[in-house]
Amino acid sequence: MIYRLSPQAENDLMAIEIYYTGVGNKQAGNRIVDSIISCIHTLIHHPYLGHPEPMLQEFPQSFRTMVNVPNYKIVYWVEEDIVKIATIFDCRQFPMKLHNLINKGNMWICEPQVEYKKSRQ
Repeated sequence: MIYRLSPQAENDLMAIEIYYTGVGNKQAGNRIVDSIISCIHTLIHHPYLGHPEPMLQEFPQSFRTMVNVPNYKIVYWVEEDIVKIATIFDCRQFPMKLHNLINKGNMWICEPQVEYKKSRQ
């Protein structure tokens, strides 16, 4: 199995590092990000280790979450042999924000978006 990060998940990891560097605790930011990456590697070997995400039950992807360090959870789904990481959600935020992020945006999608163009004939 492999994993794929969405642009949202990549941004989330970068934001964690930037935040902790900004408050003067770069080591804590690095430790948190390393812990999240380690958890993602665990998901590669045990993709159903996390539990179904109750805030996202209405979506067809069957989103799951795995809590990593007390404040962050990895939101993902499994498709064929790929663990697709939608976002790294800070649990200190309003829970409905997670639903809105998935519902209204497309940054959580792990595949590159290809613009539709009409071919000239």
